[in-house]
Amino acid sequence: MDSEKNSKAPSEEINDTLWSIGWQLGVMGFLAFVFAGTGIYAVDSFYGAAFSLVAIIPWHRGTRHINKNWKDVFDAKIKQAEKAGVDQLNLNQDEVEMHHFISCSGTAAGVVPNRRYRISVLYVGETFFAIYDDAGIDMVNRELIRGSGTKELYYRDINSVDYLPPYFMVQTNSGDNLSYKFSDTDAEIAVKIIRKKLGSAQIHL
Repeated sequence: MDSEKNSKAPSEEINDTLWSIGWQLGVMGFLAFVFAGTGIYAVDSFYGAAFSLVAIIPWHRGTRHINKNWKDVFDAKIKQAEKAGVDQLNLNQDEVEMHHFISCSGTAAGVVPNRRYRISVLYVGETFFAIYDDAGIDMVNRELIRGSGTKELYYRDINSVDYLPPYFMVQTNSGDNLSYKFSDTDAEIAVKIIRKKLGSAQIHL
């Protein structure tokens, strides 16, 4: 998968240095330990504690900076994922509903967002649906990880949809079995969305 780091919009105010430091408690904690040891060895414990703040204060500022700006970064990357899927699948964005299925992994002390997010976008049209799958957000580097698209699946060609957590499963009239990995809850939601469309198209599972 390709990664994509666009201009800082809408986060023009993001400070790259603070953003990077805020994720690095382990590194900054090690530096604080080294600085404290140096201060104690060179002078006394008071200066050791003071020296440790040289590392701790920037980390604290970094976490505050991340927590203030992360939602803007996250929302911008979601919009990029939507657009990437539309382009890759050659869809008309005005003619589809978009549903996001997002899971997260990797935590960091002191910051609200996770390190990584996995994104699937379900595009639902009047006669078909499509999934832009396996995209992601690398929050540490503020990068969109491009996913893989799938061709449009027309309701007239679908025999059934179901979910076997964590998979959203589609069986076509020709006997093809397709599966997409979502979270347990998201797989169930996706099935409900598509079944509703199938019902409105007067196709009975």
